[in-house]
Amino acid sequence: MSISGIGGGSSLFSLAGSSRLNAPAASDPTDPAATARTEFLNYVKLTPAERMRADILARKGLTEDQLKQMDAKERAKIEEEIRAEIKQAMEGKPTKPGQIADVTA
Repeated sequence: MSISGIGGGSSLFSLAGSSRLNAPAASDPTDPAATARTEFLNYVKLTPAERMRADILARKGLTEDQLKQMDAKERAKIEEEIRAEIKQAMEGKPTKPGQIADVTA
């Protein structure tokens, strides 16, 4: 489930495998507007931590399904990176060099 043509191959809304995505499928899977609407509604149902996780995975070009298929060592490394980035965000620490404040709202 991703919006193709926006932001490359991975979408911020590509959340296959998320336990909170239980919305009904779009009425017409060939209708891009219906698909985008469904993906957006699924995304806004996520908790802030789930959204952060989805954002981080999207920036890495990964989906939950791809993460699940990784070997244990590689997956643990990425899971730790996700935990660290979420912790930094919760503590208000900048995640990028030179970043003073988070202006993405």
